[in-house]
This record gives sequence, C-alpha cells and structure tokens, in this order.
Amino acid sequence: MRVLIVVARHFNGNELTNFTSTLRARGHAFSIASTAHVIQDEVTKEIFRIKRLIGEPDPDRYDGLIHSSGDMADCEAYWDHPVVLNTVDAFNAKTKPIGAICISVPAIRFAAEGKKVSFFPLIRSRDLLTQAGAICMPVAMTRDQNLVTGEHQMSAGFMAEEYCNLLEGKPPQYDFQDSGYIPQGRPRKDPKALKNIKRRLGIED
Repeated sequence: MRVLIVVARHFNGNELTNFTSTLRARGHAFSIASTAHVIQDEVTKEIFRIKRLIGEPDPDRYDGLIHSSGDMADCEAYWDHPVVLNTVDAFNAKTKPIGAICISVPAIRFAAEGKKVSFFPLIRSRDLLTQAGAICMPVAMTRDQNLVTGEHQMSAGFMAEEYCNLLEGKPPQYDFQDSGYIPQGRPRKDPKALKNIKRRLGIED
C-alpha cells in the first residue's frame, strides 16, 4: 500500500522518521509532500529535497494520508490551506485511513466530526476541533473509525504502528484511557530575577 505524508517545510524529524520507518518495515510505500521542494528538520537543520508539492487531491493514487507536524507557523498555515483541506475531504469521503499528530491535527478537523481525536492541547486547536464536531481526548493517541491521531512526538512510534494496523484492516492494538488525574501541589516560586523585576514594578505576589 502507498501512503501520502504531508509535512511542514520545517518538519519534526522524530515524527517523520517514526512514520516512514514503520511504514517501510510493515511493507508499505509512501510519498512525502509539502508546499516547497526543499524542507528542513526543525531541530538538526538538515535540508532535504522532495519531488512532490501539495496539489489537488488524488486519493485514488494512495491508500492513506498522514499529516506530520513541525514548526508551529508552518503547521498552522495548513489548518486553513484550501488544497490541504480538500485533500483531507477527498480521503475521508472514501473512508481511507487518515493520521495526524500534535499541532497538525486541526488540519484534519473536518474529517473528525463525531470522532475522538488526540491533539497537542493548544486552546486554539481545541476550539477548531470542537467547532468541527470532533471529540477531544486527553490521551496520547486515539484511533476512531478511519482516524488515528497523536498528542505529541513521544506518541509517534505507537501511533505509526496503530496507523499501519488500520491501514491493514487489523483491530486496534492500543487503548488509552483518561486517568482523571488532577495535579496537586503548591504554586511554583518565582526565580530571584523575576522577584526583583516584580519588586521594581510594584507587582505584588
């Protein structure tokens, strides 16, 4: 099977490597697309050249779609990118597997109506997802119907495995549940430098 992976120009190398290596190990091919032919690892600054630009959707060429994240501004640009949204709609209309992780999850929100999703907990991400009818989950990874979503890069490994399970028609391997834990404890003390600034500004603790 072949999967289309959409990446930011400045991409998260940990996530992308997990997705590509897992797909390859499970016997699947993939193509990487972005809004430029030159992309860069946001941490190592290593530069890569890719052949495919994000274009009009062609879901018949692919069996699934994954959105990998990266630089905040780059990923947010995809949230309302008309071609990106059209691509997600086209894959969803054929109920093909769709994956997204971290701050890329809002880009697939219109495929998430009535479905559970994990996402990096930004308020603006939650607002967009809930407005689209998604059910936001406070867990590292969620699989629901044709979607597999991850909260952050630490979930990329098992998210990639779960995505392949979905792609291959296998049952879910992971089932994360909200523990209901609420952190307790005293407020953090200000560092000495911040205390001095507050004192000069007349700000009371």
